Amino acid sequence: MTALVHEHHYFGNSYKLFKDLKEDDYIYWVDFKDLKIVPIQVYSIKVTDISDYWSTDRHKVEFDTSDIKLYHEPTIWDGNTFITEIYDGQETWFFTTDERIGKSILDIIRQRNNYQWETFTSLFGTPLNRYADKEIKLG
Repeated sequence: MTALVHEHHYFGNSYKLFKDLKEDDYIYWVDFKDLKIVPIQVYSIKVTDISDYWSTDRHKVEFDTSDIKLYHEPTIWDGNTFITEIYDGQETWFFTTDERIGKSILDIIRQRNNYQWETFTSLFGTPLNRYADKEIKLG
């Protein structure tokens, strides 16, 4: 027999900025190909204030990780954010400091994919009712 088990959730944890990361913290790689969130542990965090005449409160964040292999050492040029894009010379990687943000991003992508699939099947049909069995008027 099934039973509903209620668990206590604390929703008061605020999002951590990249400049606030500490040794052995986790960041989360948003894998768009497989639509999953991959936790990545970070080591050797180095935060440098790179403010100048044109920008204030700007922080560069550098870290090492052994969970994934990047071609270059990851560098975040805006440490005051919790979502970033890192291009390592070969690929573009998207990271966030909180798993909840990554899950929300993937939920948005899934909804977009569902919308595109529904639009496609409304025009061309599905495998059950034979693709392209409908008349399409051009012009």
